[in-house]
Amino acid sequence: MTEYMLQEVEQMIPPQYRRRKNGAGETPQDLFSQKHTALVTKGESWMKNYMLVATLIATIVFPAAFTLPGGYKQNTGIPFFPQ
Repeated sequence: MTEYMLQEVEQMIPPQYRRRKNGAGETPQDLFSQKHTALVTKGESWMKNYMLVATLIATIVFPAAFTLPGGYKQNTGIPFFPQ
């Protein structure tokens, strides 16, 4: 389980209830981890896929943002602007 999810659960549960256990001896954190295992796995998979896409987009956009229109003169390296 990610640290962020644990923090969210802790915010929702009053402090006096965080350490209490049910009849099976489980804390709220234990129950949350057991019930949402599939959700965490699905979220991690989604994040990996979309981080790859975001990285590819950033790789293309970054050079495009800093390239001057018209390009550079091959001999001198000085930029020229089309007119």
